[in-house]
Amino acid sequence: SERDELLARRAAERKEREFRQKQLAEAQKKQRDLVALQEARKRQEEEKRENQQRDALTQKEEHENALRQAAEMARREEAEAEMAQRKNAEFRAAIQKQINERESARKARQNDKFAEGRKAQEKMREDVAKMETIRDKMVQDLRDKGVNEKYFSEMMRLDVETFLMK
Repeated sequence: SERDELLARRAAERKEREFRQKQLAEAQKKQRDLVALQEARKRQEEEKRENQQRDALTQKEEHENALRQAAEMARREEAEAEMAQRKNAEFRAAIQKQINERESARKARQNDKFAEGRKAQEKMREDVAKMETIRDKMVQDLRDKGVNEKYFSEMMRLDVETFLMK
């Protein structure tokens, strides 16, 4: 009976050690998951800032190019108008034809810019869908791992499109 008590006590102690080890392992896993999530958020914020800086630079360059082109076009049109005044009606008609062709080319470029805008919007929609898929997968992974809902409820409330537009 002493032997049975000793064996029972040792078994209870072993179970207690195993239980504590299991709790410790779960706590460490939760901590690792939390750190990974925080790192992912930090990377996303850094990428967002980089993208915003790159977009701002691109917009500035496009604006400066548009101003230069507009100034250049204005100078050319003024010179062409002076030339047209000195030439006879037939030559003025030829110049007017050139101006019309250039205007068509400018409109075509402008239409190309609009097409680029539509492409950018489509890219944004794709990015939003991709980010939502990633978020949903991360949330599902957290749920599958048994992480408490309160740790990722903020991720679920996040409006990805608004987040990417910032």
